[in-house]
Amino acid sequence: MLPAIAGGWVQVWALDPKRMELSFGRALFTRYADQAAAMVELLEAAVAEMHNRAAQFAGRTRTFTSSTAFPFLVVLVDELAFLTAYQPDRDLRKRAEAAIATLTSQGPSVGVWVVGAPQDPRKDVISLRNLFPTRVALRLDESDQVDMVLGDGARDRGALADLISPLPQTGSGVGYVRLEASPDPVRVRAAYVTDGDNAGRRKGTRAERLSMPLARDVVKELAVGHGACIRPVQLRRTDLATGQTEPVLVPCGHTLASVCPSCAERAKNLRAAQCREGWHLEREPVIEPNDPNDEQLWWIEKRADAQAFSRESG
Repeated sequence: MLPAIAGGWVQVWALDPKRMELSFGRALFTRYADQAAAMVELLEAAVAEMHNRAAQFAGRTRTFTSSTAFPFLVVLVDELAFLTAYQPDRDLRKRAEAAIATLTSQGPSVGVWVVGAPQDPRKDVISLRNLFPTRVALRLDESDQVDMVLGDGARDRGALADLISPLPQTGSGVGYVRLEASPDPVRVRAAYVTDGDNAGRRKGTRAERLSMPLARDVVKELAVGHGACIRPVQLRRTDLATGQTEPVLVPCGHTLASVCPSCAERAKNLRAAQCREGWHLEREPVIEPNDPNDEQLWWIEKRADAQAFSRESG
């Protein structure tokens, strides 16, 4: 989501009670809270944003489209049970549960989504389980916990989350996803990123990192500088003697500079050379049909006679 975050199309509001996981990406978050009271206030602010959007969209649209004015808002809650079960302050716990329930039930229609990450999948800890339509199960301790997270029968359908390896190099990032539209779980794997990798990537300020060009744009700029096509067409060349085939990239040959500057410049230079060498007509040709000759007239007469004979015979 980094390009969308940089473009203002997506915002992430993070709740990080442990301050050990999400703190690495704090520069990416629009809002961040790590204290109980501040986290509940952030949830209630998300509810207020949701109601504000609903009031503006009412009677105008039923489908949310992300924009810089109304970005896609992701409320990321780490250690969900800290607010819904383990929070000692009863008032904060009730406010958090009410805000999360409101966001998960009404927020998606206006582009506000909640991502909750609990460690304990027991139902007495996560009472709002059914309000999360899409679920992800990482490594679990017991087979019964798979159905608690992904729904009844998920393990029988192949979600073996309790058998994921505890070794970081093997099991980190491996999980099973169950989407709202399908009961069948799908095995997925995310990249394994260590703390050292995160520390090595965080160079400079957030503004400096977001202002860096994408690698794709750099490659295109380099190709244009060397006069190479930026959207070549891949063909297959076959050696008729040996039967061996190999892929070949040929220029697209587009004449619009907005599509491929290099090919458009080559086409322009080629056309200029052709005009200088007289490869063009000074006047547009006027093509008029010739008069019918004797043979064509003879065939038309024979066809008319044949049609007349056919009508008389019928």
